[in-house]
Amino acid sequence: MARKNVFSSVIEESLRDRALTDSSERKGALQKNFSGGALGSMDGSLADLHSRSIREIDPDLIDDAGLRDRLEHDDASDEELRSSIERYGQLSPVVVRPHPEHDGRYQIVFGRRRLRSLRKLKIPAKALVRTLDDQELVLAQGQENSVRKDPSFIEKAVFVGELRAAGYKTPVILDALNIDKTRLSRMEGVIASIPFTSIQLIGPAHAIGWRRWVAAAKQVKDLDVNTEDLLESLPLSDLDSDARFEAFAEAVSQWNQPSVEPPADRSRSTEVRLQDGSILAKVTPTASTLTLRVDAKQHAAFARWLEDNLSDEILELHKRWSKDNPG
Repeated sequence: MARKNVFSSVIEESLRDRALTDSSERKGALQKNFSGGALGSMDGSLADLHSRSIREIDPDLIDDAGLRDRLEHDDASDEELRSSIERYGQLSPVVVRPHPEHDGRYQIVFGRRRLRSLRKLKIPAKALVRTLDDQELVLAQGQENSVRKDPSFIEKAVFVGELRAAGYKTPVILDALNIDKTRLSRMEGVIASIPFTSIQLIGPAHAIGWRRWVAAAKQVKDLDVNTEDLLESLPLSDLDSDARFEAFAEAVSQWNQPSVEPPADRSRSTEVRLQDGSILAKVTPTASTLTLRVDAKQHAAFARWLEDNLSDEILELHKRWSKDNPG
């Protein structure tokens, strides 16, 4: 009876995947690459599903495959899935392909989170084995992302960079991520301006949309910001990914801005007093200026005279200083 329930769950999961795939194909995103191919066969009829053998494979024989598409894992979500599998068993199979270089080994196509859980639980993985080439594997990876937790803008941008580095052409990248050329251009602009090491320090930043990333990338480029040095200077250890981006963006906006001179230290002011002890003026030094202040109310006549003759008096003082400090 339990086995019947397991297969029922497998069928329901496959039908849900099929509905999602059909929806994507109606939009034209994956139709070219999936229809009639190995992945298209995954959406076969109920009878076809029964005819396919679900194997039990040691999860240690299943290698990770595809390209980097996540900056960090959701540990809480993974723990929840692991607990569910431990309690109820693996209700839907993963999909693997034979390893192209190592006989007896496999590579994951669908079900990366389930595979991570099965590895930790050290129980065999129920798996469907399909023959896929590298391009179909990448397209499958993009399709899997569309049915699990939405990758953030920057995670998609990183995936674009991985696809480019692997030599995939624009049409394949557009299909894999189900995006248009405008969005692709934005993503490539961001990863061209902000190094991956810096993006990795910030993390997925799920609450940060493309506008914020594009704006930050433009400032990084325009201001020639050294993002690695900048991030190292920020206290990020106690911040979540969204807050790390906010701190990064704020610091980028202030990069190389002239620092505001601190207020003068009044305790360092020198008072100039008359013979009767009253204060005639105060001289206050800072790191970059020397300020002379005269109380124009108390010494109005002198203040007016000083205003008229200040240039001559300063030049005379400079002449005297030059005699005392030749060369």
